[in-house]
Amino acid sequence: MTEVAERKKVVPWIRFRSEPEQGTEQVDEKLQQLFENRNQLKREYTKACEALDALRAEHDALAKRNAFVTSRLQGLEAMLADPRRGQSAIIYYRLDGLWKHCRGLLEKRRAELIARFEQLEKQKILEMFKAQATEQQRQLEAQFAEVDALYQEMAENLKGLHQQLRASQGLWHYFRRKRLQQEVQQAEAQVAPVVAKRDACLAELERVRDREPPPFKGLSVLARREINLQLLAYAQYLYIHFSENDFSTMARTTQLKQPHEADFGSAQECLGMERPLQEAIMRLQKDDKAQEKLRRRVDYLRKNVRFSGNGDTVPEAESLSRIVLSLGGSTSFESVLGDLPVNVLELGYWDVDQLLLKGETARS
Repeated sequence: MTEVAERKKVVPWIRFRSEPEQGTEQVDEKLQQLFENRNQLKREYTKACEALDALRAEHDALAKRNAFVTSRLQGLEAMLADPRRGQSAIIYYRLDGLWKHCRGLLEKRRAELIARFEQLEKQKILEMFKAQATEQQRQLEAQFAEVDALYQEMAENLKGLHQQLRASQGLWHYFRRKRLQQEVQQAEAQVAPVVAKRDACLAELERVRDREPPPFKGLSVLARREINLQLLAYAQYLYIHFSENDFSTMARTTQLKQPHEADFGSAQECLGMERPLQEAIMRLQKDDKAQEKLRRRVDYLRKNVRFSGNGDTVPEAESLSRIVLSLGGSTSFESVLGDLPVNVLELGYWDVDQLLLKGETARS
C-alpha cells in the first residue's frame, strides 16, 4: 500500500476525532442533573432516617412510660384491693399532694421574688443611666459653651476683617487689601478646626440626649443569691412546719417510692394521720408570723451560708447541713425539737434544688 493511501485512511479518522461530538453538552447537562437528583435523594433519605430514629426513640420512651404507668396502676389496684393497705394508698396521695402544695408555694414565691428584684434592678440601672447621662450632658454643654464662645469671638474677628476688606477696594488700597486678604485666609484657617470641634461637640450632645437606656441583661449575682437564700429559708420553714408527726419526711417518701411500695402503717394508723395533716395545712395558711419567721431565717442564712466562687449563686450544700431553730420567737414545738440535722438543699425538699437560680447567665 502506498504512502498516499495510508494518509487517506488516517486523515479522516483524525478529523473525526478532532471534531466535537454532537449532543455532548446535552449529555453533560443530563449527567449533572442526574447527580444533583441523586444528591437530593440522599439528603432526603438522611432526613427520613433521622426522623425515623426520632420516632423510634419517642416510641421507646412512650413504651417505657406506658409500662411504668401500667405497673404503677396494677400495683395501686392490688394495694386498694387489700383492706389493710388501702388506707395507706390514700395517705400516699395526701402526702404527695402536700409535697406538690409546698412546691407550688415555693414556685409562687420564686416568681414574686424574681419580679420584685428585676423591677428593683431595672430601676437602679435606669437611675444610674439617667445620672450618667445628665452628668455627661452637663460636661458636654460646658464644653460646647466654651468652644462656641471661642467660635463667636473668631467669627466676629473674621467678620471685621471682611468689612475692612470690602472697604479697601480702591486702587490706592492695593497693599492694604493684600495684607487683609492674607489675614482673612489665616483667620479662616484658624476658625475651621474650631467649627469642626463645635459641630462634633453639638453632635455628641444630641447623641447623649437621644440615647436609650441599656437593655436589661438579667439579674445580678447578688440578686440571684438573695432570691436563693429566701427560697432556701422558705423550704426550711415548710420543713419545720410539717415536721410535727413527721409529715415532711413522709411527703418526701412519695417522691422516692411508688404507691404500692409505700407503707404508712395499719388502716387505723393511716386514718389517724388524715386529720393532723389537714390541720397542719390549715395552720400554715393562718400563720400570721410567717413573714417574721422567714425574715429571721433569711438573715441567719445570709450570715452563715458559703458560696464557692464569686460568680456562684447556689450555696455550698455543706453550709446548710442543719436547720437552726433558735432564731428567736420560736414556738414551743420548735423549742423542744432543737436543731434539725436536715439539709433541704442536698435532699431536694419541695424540689427547692430545681427552683434555685443558677449563676451561668447572671450579671456580676
